[in-house]
Amino acid sequence: KAIESSLELRNKKDLIERFIATLGDSTGDEFSDWQEFIKGEKAKELDKIINEEHLNRDRTYEFMRRAFANGEIRESGTDVTKILPPVSFFNSDAKRPAMRRRVLEKLHGFFDRFFTISAD
Repeated sequence: KAIESSLELRNKKDLIERFIATLGDSTGDEFSDWQEFIKGEKAKELDKIINEEHLNRDRTYEFMRRAFANGEIRESGTDVTKILPPVSFFNSDAKRPAMRRRVLEKLHGFFDRFFTISAD
């Protein structure tokens, strides 16, 4: 259990360190300051994934909002397909499944990084 907690905190370490560095600018309500900091970082990191993978921004935000509300990323159904960039039906490449896996890996990493530390 302790090892699991240590690993869980490791992917959040840089967030915690950067927040601590901002405490000099604190409003005195560290909890609110933390939530605002995390909200901003969460948006920046999700936008980075969206831009790198050319995802549909609105649908990706909604997909992740539901994932945080449900406590998990649901990979079944068409929701994942709806966030991916459009691909021609005449394109016979097998790139779509690889793209889907890569995007899901990034979104899982994002989810794991922010799920236990964000209020929304």
